[in-house]
Amino acid sequence: MNLLKKENKKIEKVSFNYWINKAWHKKNKARLVFIHGLGEPPIVWEKVVSQFPEVPVCVIERPEYNNVLNVNSKAVLILVDKFLGNILKAEELSQTYLIGHSLGSYFALCSNLNIKGRILIAPFYHLYINNLSFINDDVNSQINKGFGVECSDLIKKEFTSLIRMVPESIKKQEYNIYDHLTLSGKKILKKNTLIIRPLGDLIVSKRQIKQLLSIVPSEKSIIYVPRTGHNIIYESPEVISSIISDYIN
Repeated sequence: MNLLKKENKKIEKVSFNYWINKAWHKKNKARLVFIHGLGEPPIVWEKVVSQFPEVPVCVIERPEYNNVLNVNSKAVLILVDKFLGNILKAEELSQTYLIGHSLGSYFALCSNLNIKGRILIAPFYHLYINNLSFINDDVNSQINKGFGVECSDLIKKEFTSLIRMVPESIKKQEYNIYDHLTLSGKKILKKNTLIIRPLGDLIVSKRQIKQLLSIVPSEKSIIYVPRTGHNIIYESPEVISSIISDYIN
């Protein structure tokens, strides 16, 4: 990511890659931490984070992308929380918004850190990876399903190239960790929560959104974005950055 500086830190012998912008070390500012979705490299956030040159921004890479992990999703969530608690001081955490796309929303929602708030973009309630097909030859069909009907072929082609950057070994490890992941029974901290729901999302059903809303504590709001699909962060980055900007201000 050209606009961000790559850093690395080890937490309990697990290596984390993350990227920060020039504003990251500014004091007394709202901070944005971005967490990518399933099968996506962190660079999918580049178009969104480029809109925040004066806001402290961090894009993290989930640890299964840089390590061989024989753990479950709960253990990865704990690792991510420990990592964020390591790179952010308590007073910085209290000004931090966790922003997740798809699977990244699970980490933002279920974090036990004392954050300012969270933004869930195209979140799910249940994740059944067996219904997805990023590993096999049906990748183009699956990616097309993730975009709105008005999305250009160029955007889809760019996104496909990014998805193919992730080795199949990493994708398979992800699927072993997260298949059948559910929010059912999860204890969710009461934090300011914004949900961004693309109305053209064919990956996550309306029923899942209703289930999600039922477990998120109060202090929540939802924005519906028409004519956009599950991959809204890449399809309409200006819309997403505008919504984020309005919310944190």
